[in-house]
Amino acid sequence: MFSVVCKLGVPFSDSEKNQYKSLVPNYKYFDQLSYTTPLGDLNVLIKKCDQSSGLVKEFDLAASKFILFGTPFIPELKKDFYSQVDGFFVGIEITEKSVRFIRDPIGSRAFYHSQISNKPVLATEIKSFKCIEGFDLVPRGEAIAEYLSFSFIPGEKTFIKDINEISLGSYLECGIQSTKQVDYCRYHENEGQWDNLGIDELKGKFSRTLKESKEICDKSVGSESVYFLSGGLDSSAVLAMACQSGAAVPKETLSVHFGEDLPNENEYIDLMVDRYKTKHEYLEVTPKKFIGSIEEIFAHVDDPIGDPVVVPNFLMNQHISGKRNFVFTGEGGDPCLGGPKNKAMLMANFYGPGFGDDSRDYLELSYLNSFKRGFDDLHLSIPDISTDSINRMVEFLCPYLREERLKHFTNRIMLSNIKLKATSLIMPKVQKTTMAFGNMSVSPLYTRRFIEDSMKVPPNYKLMNGDEKYILKLCMSDIVPAEIINRPKSGMRVPLRIWSSAELLRFYKDYLYSNKTLVKQWINFDYVKRLISKKRGEDQPSRVGLKLWMIISFFHYLKNITNK
Repeated sequence: MFSVVCKLGVPFSDSEKNQYKSLVPNYKYFDQLSYTTPLGDLNVLIKKCDQSSGLVKEFDLAASKFILFGTPFIPELKKDFYSQVDGFFVGIEITEKSVRFIRDPIGSRAFYHSQISNKPVLATEIKSFKCIEGFDLVPRGEAIAEYLSFSFIPGEKTFIKDINEISLGSYLECGIQSTKQVDYCRYHENEGQWDNLGIDELKGKFSRTLKESKEICDKSVGSESVYFLSGGLDSSAVLAMACQSGAAVPKETLSVHFGEDLPNENEYIDLMVDRYKTKHEYLEVTPKKFIGSIEEIFAHVDDPIGDPVVVPNFLMNQHISGKRNFVFTGEGGDPCLGGPKNKAMLMANFYGPGFGDDSRDYLELSYLNSFKRGFDDLHLSIPDISTDSINRMVEFLCPYLREERLKHFTNRIMLSNIKLKATSLIMPKVQKTTMAFGNMSVSPLYTRRFIEDSMKVPPNYKLMNGDEKYILKLCMSDIVPAEIINRPKSGMRVPLRIWSSAELLRFYKDYLYSNKTLVKQWINFDYVKRLISKKRGEDQPSRVGLKLWMIISFFHYLKNITNK
C-alpha cells in the first residue's frame, strides 16, 4: 500500500528523490512531507498505490504531534496513545525534546533505521537506503550463519551492516543527546492474568478476544476481501469467524496446491468451502512457476527469506492483483498459541541437557535445531566460522529463552517466537509479498489484542497434553469442522524433496555452477556439490531440497540488494 523513507535534520536532494521514485514502480503516487522538530526538520518521502489521503493520519495529543502511515486502530484518542493503539502502521511522534519512530504492536510493517553523518535515516524497506547518497549496502558477513540456521535474520540486526530494525511494539526515540529503543507493548506483563479462571470463563473471554480482534481487522481493510485457506486450523478459524456475520454475499477464498498427484490439503480446504459456500479458486504451483518467480520475488522481498512458502504467498497475491486488494490470513496462531516446534523445546526444558551437553546452552541449541533448516550442517557449509557463529547465536538467544520476567517456560517460547520468528519471518514474508501488488494482509490471530490475551491464557490451555492451540480449538468447536480441529498440525508443505529429483535440481545445478565464484565467497562449494549430487549415501545431508532452495534464494536476494 505504501513505502516511506525519512531523514532527520537534513533534506533530501533531488537525486535522492528521483532514485526513490524509481525504486518502487508499483507505487505510482509520490508525495513529500516536512515537519519541524527539536532536532531539525524531519523530511519524509512517501509512495502510495493510489491518491487516497487516508493512509496518512496526523493529530495532536497532549504536547505531541503524531503522523501515522497505514491503518492504526485507536479506541479513544484522548487516552495515552501507547497503551491502547492497535492496527497496522508505522508512525512518528514529535515531542518537545525528541522524535520517536514507531513500529506498530505486531510489526506488520518493518521500520529500518541507520545514520548518515550522525543524522537518522529510516525507511520501511531496506532497498530505500539505495537512494540515500553516501550509503552503501554492505552485507554483514557473519549473518550467513543466522540465515542458514533460521532461513531468515532474527532480531534487530539485518543482513546489511549498519541497518537495524525497530522491534515490534517499540519506538526508536531520538533525542538531542542520545538514542534509545523503548518497548511500549510490554507483552510479558500480561502473563498470569487469567490463571485462576475456570474453563467456561476462559473460553468466554478468549471468544471475545477473537471477536474484537476480527473487528480491528475489519476496520482496517475494505469490505471485498479474499481469504487465503491452507486447510489448517488457523486460516479455517479466520474464515469461520468472518462467515458468522450472515452476510448474503459469499466470501472469496483462494488456496494453492502443488499438483493433483502430490500431497495436498484439498480435502480439508473443501470442508470449509462446502460448509460456508465460498467462491473458491485453486491455484496450482509447479516447479516451473517456482523457478520463474524467484527473481521477481526478491525484487520486492529485500530481507533474505529462505522459507519456500514465500513463493505461494507471492503467487497468490499476484493472482488476485487488480481484482482484490485486501487479504485475510491465519498467520499468528503458531507463535501465539503453540506449534509443533514448541513440543521439542518443552521436552528439552523438561529433561534438561543430555549426557555430555553443556547446561549453559542446551536450550539455545535445541531452539536452533527446532527450525530444521541448515543449522545441523554449519560445520560443512561454513566450516571456518561455524564454531564462532554458533557461540554468537547462543549468546543472542539466551535473553529470549531465559527471560526471567516470565514465570512459565511455555510463555518464554511463545514470546521468543513472536519477537523473532513472527517479526522477522512471518510478517516480512506476508507483507512484502502482499504489498508487492499493492495489497494489504491482516489476520485476526495477530493483533495487539490477540497477542496480549494469548499471553494471559494459562500455558496448559495453549498446549494441553501436547495438543497445541487448545483454547482456540475450544472456541472454534462449533464453527470449524471436527476433522480440521482434530488433525495434526502440518503447515503448507511445499514438496521440494519430490521436485528436487528433476526440474528444480537442474535449475539448482545450473545456477550454482554458473555463479560458482560468488557462491564460494559465502558457502563451502564442496558442501554445495554434495547437496546437488544424485548419489544418496549415509553421509548425505538431510532436507536437501529445502537447503538448496535456501541457498538459491540467498544469492538471488544478495544480487538484488547489493547489485553484485
